[in-house]
Amino acid sequence: MEERVHPLIDQTRFVKELLALYKEYPVLWDKNHPHYRNRGERCEAVDVLLQKCREFYPEADEDFVKLKIDSLRACFRKEWNKVCLSKASAERPEDVHKPSLWYYNLLLYTVGEECSDDEVKPQDNLRVSFWTREYTTALINLLKKQPYLYASDKPNNLAKRNAAVRKIVQDMNLMTGKLFTVEDVRKKIQLLKGQYRYECRKIKRSKRLHSKSLYKPNLWCFDMLNFLKGHVHLYRNKSSSNSLRGNGQGNSDTLSSDFEDMQDVKEEMESDDDMFNMQLRSDSLNNADMGNDDFDDIFDTIGKNVARKLRDMSDSQRVYAERLINEITYHGQMENLTPTTKLIQGS
Repeated sequence: MEERVHPLIDQTRFVKELLALYKEYPVLWDKNHPHYRNRGERCEAVDVLLQKCREFYPEADEDFVKLKIDSLRACFRKEWNKVCLSKASAERPEDVHKPSLWYYNLLLYTVGEECSDDEVKPQDNLRVSFWTREYTTALINLLKKQPYLYASDKPNNLAKRNAAVRKIVQDMNLMTGKLFTVEDVRKKIQLLKGQYRYECRKIKRSKRLHSKSLYKPNLWCFDMLNFLKGHVHLYRNKSSSNSLRGNGQGNSDTLSSDFEDMQDVKEEMESDDDMFNMQLRSDSLNNADMGNDDFDDIFDTIGKNVARKLRDMSDSQRVYAERLINEITYHGQMENLTPTTKLIQGS
């Protein structure tokens, strides 16, 4: 039976209810409890937690309960240790580490403290505004363990692909203490595959043209993504490529190749969308920005490619990039751009 897909709000409610119920059974967490080492008492308590888990995950078993509690408490202990260490060295109260784990207060009772807040707000400051290198590295490591999301020798099993994405989302949330959604992870995976594919094409092109120096990938995580080698298609079929070159202009090879790269990245992402979105696509993807056209033209593709790159920048870098983009498009509309136009630092 396939595991149900739970939106973020349901996952949050599940964790809150599970930890509240866990608190009612100190035999599971209080080492001073008289029955702490009584296996029978502990098994009965675990069984109660199991019934709660099955309300959200029908296939849950005792191992699921134990792993879930262990994961939650491990993340809590990590934050608790940071708080304790900062209290010991902090000169001012504001220097004490502020936990980023949203359910931190819900487990304070395990260390003899209670939450002073009446309501815990899990959404505050937990959504990730952009993918840092730390988060991207964690995602790549998790993706590598899920061959159904990239391996060409695996059957196109939609249920397994969906389950793999949900597993990555769960692990990312536990590892980082942040809130990642299925859409966040799916789009980032598509972007990484497209970027890797684009860099591989540049390498092959430089070999084909017998360049003096072989192209070196600019993508910082290129080596980490090398497990994708042999699983992504680098080239379109010849008929499609020839149709894109158009009119037999021999001096436009570079421009045509760049155009093909854009089309390839777009097709790779659309292909993944078709597989993932049959069950996972949210209503937000059907909004007005998608337009009413049956397909995107090259300008839509370029715009989306730029948008994805902007999302990976820090806030300050994004502001600078947007200013330069606006200036370039302005000069283009004024017919000021030429083949020799360049950006000059400091201008």
